[in-house]
Amino acid sequence: MHITQRRLKSFAIAHDSLPAFHAGYLAVTVLIAALLNVGAFALLIAAHAALDFVKYREVHGRSWHQTLLSTLRESLLDLFLLFGALVLAVYLHHGSSLIALSGLARAEASFFRGIILLAPRVEILWNGVWIFSNFKQHLFVSLEASGPWKRSERLFVLGVAVSLLLIALSFQFFDTEGVVKILDNQLVPWRI
Repeated sequence: MHITQRRLKSFAIAHDSLPAFHAGYLAVTVLIAALLNVGAFALLIAAHAALDFVKYREVHGRSWHQTLLSTLRESLLDLFLLFGALVLAVYLHHGSSLIALSGLARAEASFFRGIILLAPRVEILWNGVWIFSNFKQHLFVSLEASGPWKRSERLFVLGVAVSLLLIALSFQFFDTEGVVKILDNQLVPWRI
């Protein structure tokens, strides 16, 4: 029993320097991201935003307005990725029927659709895991609420707006019932 405990303790101490651990961690992250839908990532983003809200309100003592603005600014990348993943889910689902020329074309389309849909999920999951595993460090890092918006922040806001517009337009381009079904499948977190 003591040998097992010593091995576990030495692994816990040295795991950050093991390349195999990082490769396994990345593989598990990609697998989880592939299995979960967009709604599960929305919950992860909401949990992150709730932590940021508490951080800015309680730890940094900001006003309600500054707290909301800081929380929004810190979540912009995740929101951009979330809405981008939702747009891709809607448009690539319908676009795949256009590529039904041959089995090889369908296989290529499925492969690339999988890669494109997986990338934003992996990034959101990676950010969420980092924040939850380094919570004390994250708690004391503060964004300036009243400072000028960076170019990247403005691009993320534009990206979210364009994504929302594309989702709204998808009801005009595609079958409304089909779009509602896709959004329902993607946004209900417990549907894997």
